[in-house]
Amino acid sequence: MNTIAQTKQALKNSHRRGFSLVEVLVVLTIVAGLLGIGAMTVSSLSAGNLKDSALNLSTALRYTYNQAGMNNTQYRIVLDLDQNTYHSEIVRAAYFESSTPSEEDAEFLTEEARELERKKREQESLFDKDEDNPFGVNRKVSYERVQDGLVKTKPLKEGVRIARVYTAGGDIIDSGLAAINYFPMGWQDPVVVHLEDSSGAVFSLITEPLTGRVKLLSDEYIPDDDFGLGEDDD
Repeated sequence: MNTIAQTKQALKNSHRRGFSLVEVLVVLTIVAGLLGIGAMTVSSLSAGNLKDSALNLSTALRYTYNQAGMNNTQYRIVLDLDQNTYHSEIVRAAYFESSTPSEEDAEFLTEEARELERKKREQESLFDKDEDNPFGVNRKVSYERVQDGLVKTKPLKEGVRIARVYTAGGDIIDSGLAAINYFPMGWQDPVVVHLEDSSGAVFSLITEPLTGRVKLLSDEYIPDDDFGLGEDDD
């Protein structure tokens, strides 16, 4: 009986003692490892979202540059730094093939664009009907084609924001709206756009005015004060 009592007492003492130091260290090591894996996963997702957002915006900028030339129309990309979205707008109307746009279509254009469109109609066509046009050049486009060239409002990836925009001459926009203009003759505004994620990592997008290209840097590029004003900016 004494042996049974002693065994029970030993078991009680074992339960009271709890985990040994080695057991506690093993548990802490496992927890630390799991936390590390979680942090790496979050960091990887954040970095992926930043890169994807930079690539998507770069594609939209190049696309709008091309649309301006193809449609003989001035566009602009509007960056909303408060909402972290971007979209394109028609700034000036093109030569339209059709008659006056419908009321619904006309509401889409700004007053400046509508006035310019009216003036264009009063001018002669870019090509006479009997004019030889061996290269098939046609600067006239339909309203639908101009409208189809727009970039609808797109948000950045989760955790990514438009931190700031550098414009020609050294102006810095860090809130509100910033616009990048695209002209039919093949020119885009020189700007530097910084995209930033929650970890503080930055991607820089640098537009090249004459080529329509957009440079991507996985770092924070700070332009000079005379950025966009000289001949060597490209």
